[in-house]
Amino acid sequence: MQNVTVPSTEMRASKKKMQIKVDRLASGFVALGLKKGDRIGICSPNCYEWPLTQYAAAKAGLILVNINPASQAPELEYSLRKVDCTALVTWDVLKTQVFYDILCQIIPDLPKNDRYKLKTSKFPNLKAVIMISEDKKE
Repeated sequence: MQNVTVPSTEMRASKKKMQIKVDRLASGFVALGLKKGDRIGICSPNCYEWPLTQYAAAKAGLILVNINPASQAPELEYSLRKVDCTALVTWDVLKTQVFYDILCQIIPDLPKNDRYKLKTSKFPNLKAVIMISEDKKE
């Protein structure tokens, strides 16, 4: 495999560039305190960040759980409880859906918390919410 292509975005990355990003994200997961066997949810449509998250989760020994990106607050809350996610990767805004607002509905203390050191009684094992954004910062 020489290149990775995500057809929905027409983004391409060389295997080397993809590997660097995967290693960086996997290291980030570990730095957040995620441990081998932890479940990390991804609530996202097909995008460039999806395979990055998938490969990084595998590299860090995490179990990736797919959550429907069309989920509203009740479905998202059910999914997070059912699979007992330790972290969640999702978009901040996608089309007309503002995921941050949806998360604030089910985790009212989210705005008062550090998204990377989350402490909430409602989801005691959820440690981090990682937001994908169009405002990319390298």
